[in-house]
Amino acid sequence: MIALGCMPHGCVEPQWTATDTRPASVRVHGLRWAWLLLVALALVLASVCAPVFAGLPETPRPRQLTVADGLPSNTISRIAEDRFGYLWIATSEGLARYDGISYQVWRREQGLRDNYLWAVHVDAHNRVWIGTGQSGLAMLDTDRKTFRYYNRANTAGMGDDTVWSIASTPDGALWFGTQHGGLHRMASDGSVTRYMPREGDPRSLPSDGISNLAVAPDGNLWISTLAGAARWTGRDFERVPEHALSSDLVNTISFEADGTAWFGTPHGVGVRRPTGVTRPSRGRRSRRA
Repeated sequence: MIALGCMPHGCVEPQWTATDTRPASVRVHGLRWAWLLLVALALVLASVCAPVFAGLPETPRPRQLTVADGLPSNTISRIAEDRFGYLWIATSEGLARYDGISYQVWRREQGLRDNYLWAVHVDAHNRVWIGTGQSGLAMLDTDRKTFRYYNRANTAGMGDDTVWSIASTPDGALWFGTQHGGLHRMASDGSVTRYMPREGDPRSLPSDGISNLAVAPDGNLWISTLAGAARWTGRDFERVPEHALSSDLVNTISFEADGTAWFGTPHGVGVRRPTGVTRPSRGRRSRRA
């Protein structure tokens, strides 16, 4: 129909107005079908989108574990995992094994000669090796009941009883670094060879203080020291150029899958590519006093 109206200032143009002349029952039936269509569309969208969201990884939620949870100390030096999935934790108050729920703790009462631990490492035979503050190198056998100790008093060639770092290489050798006694290689027969820096020899260790040991994807041993980093070549040591490090003190070395090495220092990182090319660190180089 057409409605024509006039206002105080004059008449307005004709306008069409729509009037639904269908019976009320028909209109209600049409609304029901509209709602059903919307619900069906929502279900289809949900079925399509759900797999997309289900495939997204859940955001990790860090959980802090402390002495309140059973740790012997909140000061953690190193962590290692054995072949059964247990985590071994070296702390300032003993050794802890974590199974995902609770801890088993070893202190002096359980056979440790020194509660202050610097390092922990699990070898290919699933033995747990521990670097202590003053009692040398300890080994917890696979039965997890007996400790064996290696120190200056009972092991020829060992130069220091403060063991800072431990690693094993594919040839079966166990390596451990000490605070002031250099780097040591223990062969499968238990014999120990000691390596020290030699003045004027660039193919020797940069320092007698070995802060960390790391094995690259190709099986080569890399050494972090208090005065630089180096790679064991099988005969001697290839030092990392000074310009690739922003500090003489190298705390850690990490590797990418292709063998790229990253050196962590108190003043930044350095990098060495698999080709041997190093990238100079930016910023002021710091020398350890």
